[in-house]
Amino acid sequence: MDAAISSSAYPVLGTLSRLAAALSDPFATFDRDNWSLGNLSPTEMEAIAADPAFRRPVRRAIAGHVSAGLATLSREDFTRIASAPEGRLAIAMLSAPVDEVFDLALLCAGAVFHRDILAATGKLERAALRARLGSDAYLLATQEASGLYPSLAALGDAQQFHAALAEDDSDAGRRHFIGSGLGLLFALIGPVAPALCDLIARRLPPDRRPAAAPSAKPGDIGRLLRLIDRRRPSWLATIG
Repeated sequence: MDAAISSSAYPVLGTLSRLAAALSDPFATFDRDNWSLGNLSPTEMEAIAADPAFRRPVRRAIAGHVSAGLATLSREDFTRIASAPEGRLAIAMLSAPVDEVFDLALLCAGAVFHRDILAATGKLERAALRARLGSDAYLLATQEASGLYPSLAALGDAQQFHAALAEDDSDAGRRHFIGSGLGLLFALIGPVAPALCDLIARRLPPDRRPAAAPSAKPGDIGRLLRLIDRRRPSWLATIG
């Protein structure tokens, strides 16, 4: 996996093109809360953009406002980000459908909480975990993670796990797990591309923002990338 990640078959230009495409249409990329500009509300900005004469300038203005944090980055910074697997993962999270980002976050949550999940022996408790995580992340936690990604369990926060399990509503518990998984992903990409973490957060509804990011070691980062390669190989085309 490490050799594949650094492969020159995935050029920097293509990666940066995906970033530019994601930023070019803020209405499609970012959560509605980020569509406002000045005193104009998201609804008003959307209405103005509906006029063909104003569509491009409005999109350009909102995109510039949302991505203002990128203005301090140099050409070398962008090249460094696009050359790193963590940076390419961040750009993939900006350009992929949001539901796919949530799906990846649930897989990460299944990996980091696999010990807690395996310790759940009650039938109702296991059913609740499957409903909150989804079948794929639950199977990863119970059948794969302890053998392939055992050290990722050290990154799980027991309080977050129990908060997700304690929710009466499955959707609320699912949001907890998504936040935990996003926290791990942000721990991965944050040291390389902190400005992109802010942009990814702007894609998400307020109730799905990442939980506090854990402290990840270099080895943990490599294992998480292997998990992505194994469980979501379609992302490899972007991560490289």
